[in-house]
Amino acid sequence: MSEVKRKMYTSIYKAMVGLEAITGAKTIEDLAHEHGVNPTQVRRWKMAIENRASMLFNSKRERQPDVERTSKRMARQSRLAKGVHLQRHQWESLFIAAVVQHQLPGQVSGLLYVIYQECVQSVQIIEGAPKLLWVFDRPIRDLAADGMPDGKQRAAKHLSACLGRLESYELIRRLESRKGRPVVFEVLISPSEADL
Repeated sequence: MSEVKRKMYTSIYKAMVGLEAITGAKTIEDLAHEHGVNPTQVRRWKMAIENRASMLFNSKRERQPDVERTSKRMARQSRLAKGVHLQRHQWESLFIAAVVQHQLPGQVSGLLYVIYQECVQSVQIIEGAPKLLWVFDRPIRDLAADGMPDGKQRAAKHLSACLGRLESYELIRRLESRKGRPVVFEVLISPSEADL
């Protein structure tokens, strides 16, 4: 028994047939018969062009923030999966000591908990020399949307204030801040504490 081969069409051919269908000069059935294509396929090509036509005129300033945020989040998650993380036994005593010493309220201590849990080892260029640091670079907007360990969502502005408080206690230090990029913080852990 012989196999039936599927016809493969180039994107240019699909666009040409789809544009003919959009003009409406001929019916979909006539176009399908003329080109030897199923009418359903012609309708799909027509709809694809209609749905994506507005994207042709998007400028760089007209962005799709949800799509961009999702793709950035996925890239960050894959990078984090490959990175070296602090183990719980390495940071748990540091966390408890910081909460007790600075009498951190619940929301600030919750943020510190997330920072210790998600910080990764990274090489950063500081004053022209590479340095191995523990860094936290999760966007505050994502952290606010995903919620904190207590299960509650917080406003991004509130979480920024909590980060400022952690900076004032010298538990973290701002490394870089660029418009449109998440702020990168160094998690201040001495090498001896990280080796525990």
